[in-house]
Amino acid sequence: TPYIVLLKAPTEGSGPARVSVGVRATSLLQATSERAVRTYDGAIQGFSAHLTGAEAATLAQDPTVAVVAPDVPLQLNQAIPWHLDRIDQRVRP
Repeated sequence: TPYIVLLKAPTEGSGPARVSVGVRATSLLQATSERAVRTYDGAIQGFSAHLTGAEAATLAQDPTVAVVAPDVPLQLNQAIPWHLDRIDQRVRP
């Protein structure tokens, strides 16, 4: 099952201040036969990987991990309520 793993920011004195997310992911996934499918190092720090439920539970216990959550597709509702007007509409009703 695909999971997203969000990492906590490194704390002062916990090693190099800027270890890459890929290196941190590889280190965390050493106990599994998996590797990170994708890494995130922008607004969030983390990675996605195919894990079993037990592997995900084990990762969630790691003190450097903030959240482990299933990676599920979301569908946004494309329907716009009838009462909304476009902001760029020159003539408004």
